[in-house]
Amino acid sequence: MASAMHSALAARPGIWARRRTMARAAVAYVRDNAIVFLDTNAATQQVAIELRQKLRFRVYVITNSGGPVLRRFPRLAFAFLYGAGAEREFAQILRRLDNARSTRKRPRYAFIDAVHLDPARGIACKSAAEARMKSLLLAHAEKIFILADACTLNSPGLADGPAAAQYPPAEHWASFPESWTLITTDAASAAALKELRGAGATEIVIAD
Repeated sequence: MASAMHSALAARPGIWARRRTMARAAVAYVRDNAIVFLDTNAATQQVAIELRQKLRFRVYVITNSGGPVLRRFPRLAFAFLYGAGAEREFAQILRRLDNARSTRKRPRYAFIDAVHLDPARGIACKSAAEARMKSLLLAHAEKIFILADACTLNSPGLADGPAAAQYPPAEHWASFPESWTLITTDAASAAALKELRGAGATEIVIAD
């Protein structure tokens, strides 16, 4: 037991380094004055951190849950959406963005952190509410980035390694959009990437 725990702790720095690498690759696509939709998992929190490092960006971030990491960045404008009213609040924000001349034509990006991808079913979610919220984010962005560590890709439809232990088989899914960009790490297998291309991944970025 102690040995397994030690191994998990030792692996954590590598996991965070990969998340930082993916986040930096994602942020490179963001234009000035963009509107950014984030779901708040570990990799997308890292996206927020990387956005904070680029002070020339004025970014509006809309997320489906709040966390202390995100609250440290006052130079970004955050709207935290979580709980039972998240979908209604998101709809209200979309109306405001569409009605305001200053935000109507700004590019909109969605960054989704995926711990489990299935070429046939889409993005695994822990609950029906999370699946609905992810679907809303995907439906209202012009450019969609899905961040997924290679350990979640190498067995198509199943998570490997630490992800398999942390996330049981999913019952809820958010469908892939017609076109999206996958950002992953250099250990991703060619077979898994081929399947995801068939599921709409028109661009694949190997972060290194």
